[in-house]
Amino acid sequence: MTDANAILGRINPSYLLGGEMKLFLDGTRRVIDEKIARPLGIDVERAAEGIIAVINANMIRGIRRVSVEKGYDPREFSLVAFGGAGPLHAVELAQALNMTNIIIPQYPGIASAFGMLSADVRHDYVQTYIAVSNKVDAKRLQSIYQQMEKQGIHQLSNEGFSDQSIIMHRYADLRYVRQAYELQVPVKNGTLTTEYISSVAESFHAQHEINYGYARRSEPVEFVNLRLVALGKLPEMQPAKTISRGKNALEPIDYREVFFEGTSSLKTTIYKREHLHKGQQILGPAIVEQLDSTIVIFPNYQAVTDSYGNLLITNQRE
Repeated sequence: MTDANAILGRINPSYLLGGEMKLFLDGTRRVIDEKIARPLGIDVERAAEGIIAVINANMIRGIRRVSVEKGYDPREFSLVAFGGAGPLHAVELAQALNMTNIIIPQYPGIASAFGMLSADVRHDYVQTYIAVSNKVDAKRLQSIYQQMEKQGIHQLSNEGFSDQSIIMHRYADLRYVRQAYELQVPVKNGTLTTEYISSVAESFHAQHEINYGYARRSEPVEFVNLRLVALGKLPEMQPAKTISRGKNALEPIDYREVFFEGTSSLKTTIYKREHLHKGQQILGPAIVEQLDSTIVIFPNYQAVTDSYGNLLITNQRE
């Protein structure tokens, strides 16, 4: 993937990790020409575009799996691109999913590490309990959840969390009888009753209709697994507004030829991320380089930095 982006001019082979890691572009071109381009009867740039297309298709499939297949329309959301490679592909992914807003965090390459340090501590517990909903023993269900809650409290207490910072969430895996897969449905904390068990079954019907387009409310619903998520809450990190408005016009640091979507190469403006100030607008085609990532802004797209340092990319035509 890195080789393909470098051949297309989207990655500066002399600036990966701020220049600490060199890319040998001649070797890259030679291998892709030998292994891909010549066997297919195409040029090296077309082969690189094919590599990117395959990679994008895999990422699009992953996004659809956690959105469309769960009943969510990607067009109603913003695409947050992180990791070293995410901002390289963000515009093409948004185009394929008809998403209009793209957000690039201030330091996308370390977003996962930041998330790991700021995420709550979580322990998951599960116990199998198979019973049709109208035959569920509410007291037995209550007892199983309480046993798992006791384990969660003990574990989190040993890790230094106070009672005030421990939160429990109950869930149940449900399915239609003889169905081969389950859906996870939330279950309230506190005392469970037979009447409430019926409402959990109704929640399953509603969730099934969202996910698969239909529900069979006349069919019996079966409990399969009971789940508990025990959370140890950490203090919330509050992002600071660290980016101010620039007094001077934004100046590019360089220009280079970059290939976009089957076009011949375009002369593309190169900027440094740390030079961007709040409200400064960048018109594509453009490349924004930083130590931990490279951001590609396609033709007909524009980008602007907000006060938190996020780069907001939108389509000029919309």
